[in-house]
Formats: sequence, structure tokens, C-alpha cells
Amino acid sequence: MGNYTLDYKDADGNDVSQGGGGVAYENGTERPLTADELLDEINMPEVEYEEDGTVWVYYLNQKMEITDKFEDGVCFVQLKADGQTQYITVKYQNGYATSPDGYIQPDKFN
Repeated sequence: MGNYTLDYKDADGNDVSQGGGGVAYENGTERPLTADELLDEINMPEVEYEEDGTVWVYYLNQKMEITDKFEDGVCFVQLKADGQTQYITVKYQNGYATSPDGYIQPDKFN
């Protein structure tokens, strides 16, 4: 409990495997993530670096190429879908962070 593995074929017929999970802390006690928390994680934006050098963000039913949006190794992207907004900060080949409230400065993660 508290983790998932998702195997599927993408639009090009390639096998894709995605997994995640984790724990939450309440009052100093560790507990597995709930089903709703896992679903939220599955629906978070994802950044992928392709072999051809392009960089893509996937979010719900959208995909966006962000290759040319990097300045000094950082990219800020606002994503909107299903009435929700996600702000994503991407450090090129060094992680990313998302928030529904605004961009996270790159020095605050990784």
C-alpha cells in the first residue's frame, strides 16, 4: 500500500512503465499515501528528455515541447487543464518542481 506501478502503451505503441508512491507524515507519524494522494501523484506533470534532444512536459491530456524555453538552464511553464493551473520549474537535466500556487525558484529544490 502507498505505491503504484502503471504499465501502458503510448500513442506510438511503445511500452511505458511509470511508478511512484511514498509516505506522508501526520503528527510525526509516517503513513502510506492514500488512493486519492496516489491519484494526485499520477496526474502531476512529467518532464521527459528525448533522444533527439527535445524536452517535453506531459500534463493530463496535453504535451508541450519546452526545448527552446530554457534560459540559463531553467524553464518556467504554466500549464492549464480541467480548470486547474500547475506552475512547473524545470532545471535542465536536473529535476523539476510543480505547484498550483506559483513557480518554485530553482535554488529551492535539488
